[in-house]
Amino acid sequence: MTYEIRFTADALSDLRKYNHWYEKKRGGLGARFGEAVGDQTKYLEEAPELYRIYYRDIRRCSVRNFPYEIYYRLVGNTVVILAVYGVRQDPTKIQERLSLE
Repeated sequence: MTYEIRFTADALSDLRKYNHWYEKKRGGLGARFGEAVGDQTKYLEEAPELYRIYYRDIRRCSVRNFPYEIYYRLVGNTVVILAVYGVRQDPTKIQERLSLE
């Protein structure tokens, strides 16, 4: 079974922000970050249950070669990506954003 991938507006904003940040750091790095996220979403299309539950029904997986995690939940046959968040950032911020308090 293949799952549909859907990004929330917040998750798309995260991607744009980090892509821009990497691109400013070094030309082409933003594209590599985008590709890494795209590769990870391909895994999520095929086997989203592969990754552990982080909290309640929210799961997370790492972005290969970059210090970011993708937070998502399964809603029927859809993987809803809620956030892309840096592992070095304040963990309470992602908890607040995902309403995990």
